[in-house]
Amino acid sequence: MNKRIVIWTFILVGIGIALFLFYTGVKQKNASSNQRNTQLAFKLIQTEAPKVEIAKQVVIRNEAEWATEIGTKTDISFTKEMVLVFFMGTRMTGGYSIEISSVVNLVDKIVVSGQLVSPGKNCIVFQAINYPYLVFTIPTSNKEIVWNMEGVVRDCP
Repeated sequence: MNKRIVIWTFILVGIGIALFLFYTGVKQKNASSNQRNTQLAFKLIQTEAPKVEIAKQVVIRNEAEWATEIGTKTDISFTKEMVLVFFMGTRMTGGYSIEISSVVNLVDKIVVSGQLVSPGKNCIVFQAINYPYLVFTIPTSNKEIVWNMEGVVRDCP
C-alpha cells in the first residue's frame, strides 16, 4: 500500500509539473507573438515627387536618400521616422490611386499592405498622362520592407 501511494504521488507531481510548464510556455508564446506582430502607425505626407515612369517602391532612411529620390527639402526627423514611397509608374489617364491599409511590424520584417486602384469602365477620367505615387512615414527601423499590394478595379456609379 505504501508503494502505491509513493508511485501515485510521483505521477501526480509529474503531471502537475508538466501542466505548469505547458501553461507557462503557451502564455509566454502568446505574449511574445503579440509583441512581434504589431500594427505600426503611418502618416501620409503631401509632397511633390518626381515623375517616375516605372512602378517601384522606395525606402528612404536619411536626408541624402530623400534628396536623391524626392529632390525637395524636408523637415522629417530621420532619427525617428523613415519614409516609404510607392510609385505606380506612368498611367495614360487619371483615376488611379494607391491606398495603404496596414503596416505590420513582424519579427524580421515590416509588411506594408494596400491596394493599387484602377478606374473601372464606367468612370469618367481626365485624359492626361500622370504618375500616381504615395509618400508616407513609419517609425525608423532597419528591417526589410515587404510590400503586399493588391490591384483592384473600382467602378464608378
